[in-house]
Amino acid sequence: NTYILVIDDDIVYHPMLMESMVRWSLSQPGAMIGAMSYGRPGAWCRTYAEDAICIEPNLAHTTYGLLFQRRFFDAGILNHGAAANAYLRLR
Repeated sequence: NTYILVIDDDIVYHPMLMESMVRWSLSQPGAMIGAMSYGRPGAWCRTYAEDAICIEPNLAHTTYGLLFQRRFFDAGILNHGAAANAYLRLR
């Protein structure tokens, strides 16, 4: 039941952002929840709910908050050594 909220470190967020995103997550089981998204490349969200959450998304925008559930990831997400080695192979 652990939630992971990814946000940008230099933006001031609405105090109810986390509560609102968790509420949306509970109503959309198994979905990643984004606070903002694009309707098409370069276009902002077209329709917002009363609590300022984008309800007509296409591609979630990471700057404004993404909410995941821990169960979305397997134990490999914590294997930082493997991730570093994979990165080095790509370079």
